[in-house]
Order: sequence, then C-alpha cells, then structure tokens
Amino acid sequence: TPVVVNKTNIPVTGEIGSSANIHIAFYNDPVVTDFTFQRNGSNIENTSRTCTYLSTNVVDVLFYNKTVKLAVSMAHLLIDNLTWEDFDDYILVLKNSLGITDFKVQLIQS
Repeated sequence: TPVVVNKTNIPVTGEIGSSANIHIAFYNDPVVTDFTFQRNGSNIENTSRTCTYLSTNVVDVLFYNKTVKLAVSMAHLLIDNLTWEDFDDYILVLKNSLGITDFKVQLIQS
C-alpha cells in the first residue's frame, strides 16, 4: 500500500478569508490509482474554492541518521477563502493495487 513519508501529524494553519495549502508526501509502488481528500466522511470535489491534485517532488528524508533526497509523490489540497467551517480534520485516502492507506491532517486557525 502507499506509504506516507512524514507521519508526524503537524497541523496546517490558516486564517479566515485566506488560503490553506495541505501537501502530503508519499511513496507508491505500485502507482496510486485513486486518491481523494475527505472531510466528515465526504469526498472533497474540485470547486471554485477547493482544488486537489497529485504531483512529484524531491524531499529530504532522514535515513539512518543521514539526510537523503528522494523523489516522492505529493497529494495537494488547496482551499481558498477559508471560513470557520473549513477548520477541521481532513483525511487523505490513497489507493493502489495492494490496498488503501489513509492519513489525517488538521487545519486550524492561526
């Protein structure tokens, strides 16, 4: 199943009226065939305020006490014009041919 790179649950912060960017790095082999962000059990769709997408990036990872650079996939959730209701827990759900992985991120007001 896909593996999230940094399992430390560090909250993402934002302010009402501003934008929030949630980025989660993960390894995937076999490749991820489906992904979604959820809030309160419902999938988040792309709208005029929200956008979800995947990309590839290079990140620094601690490996046997040495920092190394690795290519990873990134799941992104962008939320524009934050409202009170947006401050909540978000779940990234990743699926590949081996199974499903989920990871929770909290969006809090700064």
